[in-house]
Amino acid sequence: MTGELQMSREQMIELGRKGLELLVERIESLPGEDAWDGEFRQILEDQLMEAPPEEGRPADEVIERVARDVLPFAVRLDHPRCFGFVPSSPTWPAVVADFMAAGYNVNQCTWLVASGPSQ
Repeated sequence: MTGELQMSREQMIELGRKGLELLVERIESLPGEDAWDGEFRQILEDQLMEAPPEEGRPADEVIERVARDVLPFAVRLDHPRCFGFVPSSPTWPAVVADFMAAGYNVNQCTWLVASGPSQ
């Protein structure tokens, strides 16, 4: 590592692989889950209400905790039976495209002649 927030190539690939595996597992499990289970405020408070850590945590631990303790309690807008809101359609290519856009740190404001942001 070259700095506290920098990761080696191997660490980046491993963390990306971990996130990829969690997303694929989630997508595969959606048909067997409910689209929405109700309110979870008390459960989330019990699991998450704590003082912030004095030291940072490894990124893979943070991702695992979020996948286990936070994300399962959200409305699953991409669930095949979710019609409570305007449904989204996160196809796998769209998920990968969002990942790439985030990694490239794309910001439309930097291209002032782009039709969308400049209109």
